[in-house]
Amino acid sequence: MTNKGTEEEEETAHELFLEPVAAYNPFEEALAQLARAIRLGAVEVGEKFPPERELSERLGVSRTTVREAIRGLEQAGYITTRRGRFGGTFVLRDEAKLSARDRKRALGPQLLETLDFRVAVEPGAAALAAGKATESHVEQMLTLVEEMEASDQTEFVRLNCRLHILLAQAANCPPLLKAVSNLELEIMDAFLLMPKLGQSEANSHAQHRAIIEAIASDDPRAARDAMDDHLGGSEVLIRELVSTRAASR
Repeated sequence: MTNKGTEEEEETAHELFLEPVAAYNPFEEALAQLARAIRLGAVEVGEKFPPERELSERLGVSRTTVREAIRGLEQAGYITTRRGRFGGTFVLRDEAKLSARDRKRALGPQLLETLDFRVAVEPGAAALAAGKATESHVEQMLTLVEEMEASDQTEFVRLNCRLHILLAQAANCPPLLKAVSNLELEIMDAFLLMPKLGQSEANSHAQHRAIIEAIASDDPRAARDAMDDHLGGSEVLIRELVSTRAASR
């Protein structure tokens, strides 16, 4: 486990889930990352985004690009900008809280392809993280698990998504992080439609801790195997949901 960078810098970056964007597509990627921060609850409804200067530094784009991305989110109704002494950019609504009817439209055969991609990609991310994660990464992972154990189902689902993205961040591979971030957001929508998860949540907590323990021990094989076990359980639940919906049409 490496120990590069200051803990304060890493904690802020991971909390917001912001990474430098590709130079060829800065506006679209900046917009997507800010929207992702909202969906994951990294910036919750009623809370204020960091100032443009900080967002510009973290995304690696100009303040003009950040301003345009913020304007796009504002036009979509997700945020509002207030002027004055207590002004700033505030979150108005969270896409993850759209009606179940809206979320169901995103479910279908394409979700099964997402599950296949997830099984192919995330165990490798866990293995990479076992060789690259910092102490700060591990501490943040454990904190998320503790929060999940004390949360209701909706918050559990969002924290679960954040944990999987944090694992990909710890792998320190930008293309991998982008892939995991996109597929985890799709999986999050599916889990939000689940009936009460009950024992599945308890199993998930233990599996998450096993993955983190393997990463903290710099054991790539154990991390890969633990992630394989974890994904197997959630895959069964989601495939059942998709097949049930298809049969009801």
